[in-house]
Amino acid sequence: DPETSMNPHLLYSQCRLGHNNNQGSNSGVIETKDFYYFLDAIRLLKTSEEWSENDESVFNDWCDNFLAWLLNSDQGITEMHTNNNHGIAYDLQVYSLAAYLGRSEIMYEIIIRSLGRLGDHFNSLGIQSHEMLRTTTAHYTSFNINIWINIAKIFNNTIGLNIYEFEIARNKSNSYRPLEAGITWLLNHASDPWPYEQIDLYDRDRYMFVYSEFRDYNEDLASSYQHLLDELNSKVIYNKGMDGIAPFWQLSLRRSMQVELM
Repeated sequence: DPETSMNPHLLYSQCRLGHNNNQGSNSGVIETKDFYYFLDAIRLLKTSEEWSENDESVFNDWCDNFLAWLLNSDQGITEMHTNNNHGIAYDLQVYSLAAYLGRSEIMYEIIIRSLGRLGDHFNSLGIQSHEMLRTTTAHYTSFNINIWINIAKIFNNTIGLNIYEFEIARNKSNSYRPLEAGITWLLNHASDPWPYEQIDLYDRDRYMFVYSEFRDYNEDLASSYQHLLDELNSKVIYNKGMDGIAPFWQLSLRRSMQVELM
């Protein structure tokens, strides 16, 4: 509805009055990082007879305009070049829109760029150098991995690419898997008092999402972290609104557990 619809841009996202002509910043682009989840809801809605051809046409036009803004605006371009979690969060939502619209050329461009980010985000020990610069390192190391988990799932669902198995060679005889290294490093700290800077409260239950998704990738490797099941709780709401965890993730977890038990 033109009278009430959201404009297909984030021009005013994270706006600070009195700065930048009262427009938003590139960091505001991350506010729609969970758009992939909304698009899945639309895919379900499209199976209903209530979804009309006009709905389809108008919604596709809106998504196409939003995608064009993300790709061509100064905010979007600057965010694309960001090294930390903002860069991969940008890739996540742009890839989701491109996949929904069938823009395969954009999808493959993002895949190449995302694979190039892996070695920069996680060193061979799994340490996230960009996120460790924060004053809330527990939050941001989890948040960044949550985004990687989400984009890994979408890559796998759309083209069958498993980025957990993507390897980077350190030298001729030694290589490592960046995402696997990052997750194991994080889970190794899940049971201990966080030894790095974290100036506000952190909800340790957020590790449950990481453990669950990691177990789906490699159950044998994840088995060494099963003790977390006794220490952590699965839930919907966490004490940080920007946790990057897919909404209602544990519903699919419970469903898979039921299948395993049958």
